[in-house]
Amino acid sequence: MGVCLHLLSSNSPKVLFLILRKKKMSHLLLALDTLIEACSLHPTEELLHAISLAQSRGDRLWVYVGCEWLSVPIMAHGLRLASKTPLTWREAQWEARQKLETFLSDKNRLCAIGEPIEPLGDLDPVSSQLLACLEQLGERARLLTNDAALLAYTPRAITPAVLLNEPSPTVVVDLPFVDLVSQQDRLRPQLERQIQGVLQHGQYILGPENRLLERKLSEFVQVDHVLLCSSGTDALLLPLMAYEVGVGDAIFTTPFTFFATAEVIHLLGATAIFVDIDRQTFNLDPIKLEQAIEQVISEGKLRPRGVIPVDLFGLPADYEAIRHVSQKYGLFILEDAAQGLGGIYHDRPAGGLGDVGATSFFPAKPLGGYGDGGAIAVSTSFDWDQWSHGHLTIGHFITQISHFSSGVGGASSVGNPLYRSSS
Repeated sequence: MGVCLHLLSSNSPKVLFLILRKKKMSHLLLALDTLIEACSLHPTEELLHAISLAQSRGDRLWVYVGCEWLSVPIMAHGLRLASKTPLTWREAQWEARQKLETFLSDKNRLCAIGEPIEPLGDLDPVSSQLLACLEQLGERARLLTNDAALLAYTPRAITPAVLLNEPSPTVVVDLPFVDLVSQQDRLRPQLERQIQGVLQHGQYILGPENRLLERKLSEFVQVDHVLLCSSGTDALLLPLMAYEVGVGDAIFTTPFTFFATAEVIHLLGATAIFVDIDRQTFNLDPIKLEQAIEQVISEGKLRPRGVIPVDLFGLPADYEAIRHVSQKYGLFILEDAAQGLGGIYHDRPAGGLGDVGATSFFPAKPLGGYGDGGAIAVSTSFDWDQWSHGHLTIGHFITQISHFSSGVGGASSVGNPLYRSSS
């Protein structure tokens, strides 16, 4: 796919064609010898230029933490030999660490390989680990080194001189819909540490991470309870089931949303009434909401029950106006915050703006996971008797969700946290 950009100058229009496509990420892993030389007192210009060129091309540069650890005493020894004034071993190590931290400030660290390494011929254990790291980074990863053994062992090992003499790659403008690879690169050490923690305790269902996430999210969206479930769809469905929404009920929502917002309404036999959006915000229009409610009442075929506003692009809907309308007609508000988590409305965070909030952890969402998931946010600060026509208290609400969760999708995995949150 291409796009044509007109660049107007004083002479004549120019046309620039840019290729827009998903660009595969390239990785450059720095070997131990490369790391030590780059941080030395007199690194070669060839090596510095090679590293700079790789970064300018958009390659991600990596350092294995085992090499980082080994490089400190080697660098410290070199510093003591080169110093004009005597350095203690502690002083030399401190200076070596400072040089290393400065060099690594714009690099990525790779750690916790988590797999057994077989001896690789004449290669030492560190070189074996480096090759394992290379495999972990994928087929587009290469190893920058002057180590003869590594260069002889794998064609993916290259010298700085080879890198500098490579032809320049075709320039592309990388516009991925969501760049999870870049995000993962920034968080890799923390991610691997947490993954290893889960593997160690073995609690893959209802583990301690569930309780921690519920607590952190409840603090983030400023509500009393957060209840985890298997998806954003279930996070919308379960509250509707707890409100006992069914045939003959009208739920008002926006058509400018992912289809799950309307899907859960029809799944329960209720009717979705689409309300047009505001031209400026693309969120549900409160004025048109009241008009739609009046029309449903005048027709007399459906019972108005609730409203599902959808937060979009980090911008919450106009909840003050929507709350005014919902109070007037006795409707509950189920906030769909799947695309709004992190947004602020009148100093209050998205996800905690309705009577109930729902969000999704689908990877492309503002708070995305590596897989699917969802959460329901509820608070005891609302008058639940008023919002639920006098028959649904907060305790009843949570108990209802707990009851229904065992039969919806994969939501049975959140049964215990739901009961726990009601205590």
